[in-house]
Amino acid sequence: PGYITGPLSSVWRDWVHWSVEFGIDANNIWAVPYDWRLPGSVLEERDLYFHRLKLTFETALKLRRGPALVFAHSMGNNVFRYFLEWLKLEIAPKLYQQWIDDHIYAYISVGSPFLGAAEALKATLSGITFGLPILEGTSRLMCNTFGSSLWMLPFSSNCHAIENAGASFLGVSDDTKDTGECSIPVQRSFSARQIADGTLFQEIGDLDTDSKRVLYQLHKFYLNNPLFNALTPWDRPPIKNIFCVYGVNLRTEVGYHFAPSGKPYPNNWIIMDIIYETEGGNLQSRSGASVDGNPSTTSGDSTIPYHSLSWCKTWLGPRVNVTRAPQNAHDGSDVEEVLEMEHQYKIDIVPNLTRNSHVKYVTYYEDGISNHGRTAVWEFDKVNHRNMVRSPVLMREILLEIVHSTHPNATGKFVSKAIRHPIRDDDCYWDYAKARCAIPEHCEYRYIFGDVHLGQSCRLRDSASSMLQKIFDL
Repeated sequence: PGYITGPLSSVWRDWVHWSVEFGIDANNIWAVPYDWRLPGSVLEERDLYFHRLKLTFETALKLRRGPALVFAHSMGNNVFRYFLEWLKLEIAPKLYQQWIDDHIYAYISVGSPFLGAAEALKATLSGITFGLPILEGTSRLMCNTFGSSLWMLPFSSNCHAIENAGASFLGVSDDTKDTGECSIPVQRSFSARQIADGTLFQEIGDLDTDSKRVLYQLHKFYLNNPLFNALTPWDRPPIKNIFCVYGVNLRTEVGYHFAPSGKPYPNNWIIMDIIYETEGGNLQSRSGASVDGNPSTTSGDSTIPYHSLSWCKTWLGPRVNVTRAPQNAHDGSDVEEVLEMEHQYKIDIVPNLTRNSHVKYVTYYEDGISNHGRTAVWEFDKVNHRNMVRSPVLMREILLEIVHSTHPNATGKFVSKAIRHPIRDDDCYWDYAKARCAIPEHCEYRYIFGDVHLGQSCRLRDSASSMLQKIFDL
């Protein structure tokens, strides 16, 4: 399957390989896969998934004598949220927080669709092929058999307030307005709230025979779910350590203009225009037409809009330390920070930091003051949604935070961003201008049979553990 599906079928491979490379026992890595076609309630009804997940946490605690670190990517974050809500009914209220503290040390949220994604609407009405050799109509047929497809629909951060175009909107052109002499096309626009509450699908019911099925699933599995409505904003979960990470500054779809195609289902809609958010948060259309709306400060990760990814910023405390540093190994000369920035709930944090257009940065937003434990939000320049979990920079930062939390000489709540030594052979590279390995104090030329270019022969002088020690000794 990998020859056809490529990276879609190997999401965690690099992360597992890297973890073992740095000395993490493979037996301490527990995979908890789920059937991503199913909504949360059916996962439990059919597979007892959340009972099994609870048992997995409890077994890990007994065997490893310590709480777990939870890594969730994309829709996996929705599943983890459902588990935390389900757990409230399984454990006595007085014991709920204690169970969380005993079994979950940290939650690492990677590319989470906190407020949904416009592409979920596209998949529902026209289909998404993800590069597979199938037709969009076939993709729509397949997608619409999955109850989980609606789990990613865009919804309002206010639940009852209309979102602007930056969240997602849909224009539907039809021929239903009759003046008595001729039919005049009518364009209707729908906000994120109207998509999530079913208004959109009710309005286009006469034009789309599949709308009744969508409404049935939407009400059964989400709006009327007795556990909770998953299409509502997520408050910070009661976990001691939370790291919310995602890519930014990539062109991301945030809205569409659909029109009837005149063909039968599943090909009855055609996309007339697509609205994108681009680097800097500007809104642009595929057709070049002007776009009204309130742009974000930047753009999303090519799949999920920025306002959805960055919802976890609302979890930060009233004072936030912001640091911007290069992603690659660096000596600290291009690091900027703003300490104790005031943070108001639902108001984005926009630090006044400079940027070199030729450098990819990580922007760290970390609690200066918090009543909830540690909360950090990391934004990675130019890392797309599917590659975020494979990012060696993310892997490095997570490892440093894990070691920092138990290191006897660690100071401060978070790891210093002042300097980043290379900690893997892959961090070393050949400097063609100087005809030597870059960062010579830490990297050296050491050829090993099979190297096909000079950069591959640049390797660390010291072991990875020694390089980590040097970072903490600063």
